[in-house]
Amino acid sequence: MESRIRSPQVDLERKRARAALEAVKKAQNDLGKDGGKKYGQLARSGSADIMTMGLGQTLAFWAAKKEKHHLQLLNNVTTWLVTQKLLKEAEKPLDWVMQLEDTGLYRRATQETLALLAWIKRFSEAELL
Repeated sequence: MESRIRSPQVDLERKRARAALEAVKKAQNDLGKDGGKKYGQLARSGSADIMTMGLGQTLAFWAAKKEKHHLQLLNNVTTWLVTQKLLKEAEKPLDWVMQLEDTGLYRRATQETLALLAWIKRFSEAELL
């Protein structure tokens, strides 16, 4: 019998997918049909927003909107960054962005957020839109 060795990258991708599916199901339950649709649409545009404006400005925009679907996606991204040890649990993401001096950490957080949003987008299209 052949044993398969899973790479750390495969494990990380599976964790992202699991986190994204849980996030989409929670959005569906918490926000209802219309809110879930808005959440899915925001997830679809989130990557483009990050690529255009940057992670910090996108997170600030979501926080400023104060609409449930914006705050839900902000919370999902924040939770993921905490699990990846890129953000401390008690730290607010906007404070983190303003105080961050390590550009490598910022780039890694951006990459992780984009990877998570890719999964959220996929599951949102399947479940919410």
